[in-house]
Amino acid sequence: MTSASEVSLAGLAARYGLEVEGLTLLSDAAEGDGPVYAGERPDGRAVILKVTRPMAPEGVARLRQQTAFVQYLFDGGAPVAEPLPSDRGALVESVDAEQGLVSAVLYARAPGRPPRVGDPRTADRALLRRWGAAMGRMHALTRGYDGGTSALPTWVEEHAGFGRWSGDDPPVQAAWMALRPAVAALPQSADRYGLVHNDLHAHNLLVEDERLTVIDFDVCAQHWFTAEIATALFSVLWAAAAGEDAHVAEAARAFLGPFLEGYASEATLPPQWEEDLPLFLRYRERLLYIVFSHTWGGEPGPWQRDWLARTRRRVLDDAPALFDPRHSN
Repeated sequence: MTSASEVSLAGLAARYGLEVEGLTLLSDAAEGDGPVYAGERPDGRAVILKVTRPMAPEGVARLRQQTAFVQYLFDGGAPVAEPLPSDRGALVESVDAEQGLVSAVLYARAPGRPPRVGDPRTADRALLRRWGAAMGRMHALTRGYDGGTSALPTWVEEHAGFGRWSGDDPPVQAAWMALRPAVAALPQSADRYGLVHNDLHAHNLLVEDERLTVIDFDVCAQHWFTAEIATALFSVLWAAAAGEDAHVAEAARAFLGPFLEGYASEATLPPQWEEDLPLFLRYRERLLYIVFSHTWGGEPGPWQRDWLARTRRRVLDDAPALFDPRHSN
């Protein structure tokens, strides 16, 4: 007997000229993101088919605007995976399912794997420059973006959402909500704020030789450019911070040197980024604590338990940012 999900997949795949038998399941997240498949079009081109879980029409509208933004970035020369239209010329296809609309987006398969950055003091500086240049290129392009954004979240919706998610832990929720006034007071001028990837850590990069490709725009939102720089920096510092590494500032400088060199080759750094970076490092730390305290489950491993315990203390103690570029010499 064929399941409803199999019928949806077959119908969506056919709209892109694909057959289900030729698809290989790459990932199937238990919550949130839907399954991702690898396949090959009749012309031999390797592709990735991302399929959503059933969602309301508002979710489909969000997906259409996400994909249109990625197409805009690709057309502007940003190193992002190329969205490919269906046989009907649509970037997003949807079919009715029992619990809502199931949608799909097809991308050209980018070569490579997520890089293992490790300690930024010994990391590949050329890779860090390319990472920064990719972000800078996208920020430069988003300043001129006039496509639809009405269905995409702003930082306000993001902050409120994590506030609700942390409601089962009132002290953490209070610490998270305490950041809102400082963030809300920041200017939202076009040289500081716009539509961004919003999760641009190393696991959302694919690297092969000199080629770097940015993937996974599922949480793109309107946010501050410095917040996105903080996301990248925090992604290479958090392991050191979990161990209370005395060389966190040294590691941060080792990362920011080549990363910002690459960024500046494509875009002007946001005004007052040095002043704003500590705030957004604290924002990212608290956001990730909320995420991982829920998603690591009831029995996290030793490293996860240690990180959660140390980070919880930092959050509840309102500890300073892991790094402040104004006081790091």
